[in-house]
Amino acid sequence: GKRYTSTSPRPPVETVRRIRPPEPGQAEKALRKRIPDFAYKNDRFRADFEKAVELYFEQKPSPGVPLYFDDAELPGFQEWYFFDFVTHTGKRIIDLFVEEMGPGLNGAQRAMLDDWLVWNRARLIEFQEVKPGIGVVVQDLLSEEIFEVNDISASYNAARWMFGLLRPIRSAGRVSFTGSALMLPPTEKAGVLETAQALWATYHAEHPQA
Repeated sequence: GKRYTSTSPRPPVETVRRIRPPEPGQAEKALRKRIPDFAYKNDRFRADFEKAVELYFEQKPSPGVPLYFDDAELPGFQEWYFFDFVTHTGKRIIDLFVEEMGPGLNGAQRAMLDDWLVWNRARLIEFQEVKPGIGVVVQDLLSEEIFEVNDISASYNAARWMFGLLRPIRSAGRVSFTGSALMLPPTEKAGVLETAQALWATYHAEHPQA
């Protein structure tokens, strides 16, 4: 009935120093503010916005009827609405923003915008390696491209072989994730990948130049 305590020295516990992700610069903050200002100004895109809400949240906006959604879904909706959704003009909001507001941007902002046009798209991502305090190494499961994402927050929250639908974005030479992510159980990888590959093959057959 006696209790005994080992006198052997305990192995040292290595703690990982938490590093704060760098804050966006003033040029990036100003650019990020200008895009929603452009998208929501007046009623220019009102019909497009209502259609986008119906598609994304599967609810039809109508006067006096509240929409039901989680606030955590808003960042994902905005990224999709600005960078993916095609408006009545046949162009995305970000394309119209580039055409109309691009000439007035300074060099740093224009370089960021050019990067966003290339990078800001949803990808089916699998985490290959996690480097706490530094970032993660990921693979695009459709293109099979492997690249490093300097996202410090992800390095503390992700685990190897996790996967999901995420948006990598590059700003000022640094690749990170936007605030929207849909994480999925690794056990569903085969089924999700099969469906995604079939959708991509169909889309590519219909739009070979895309």
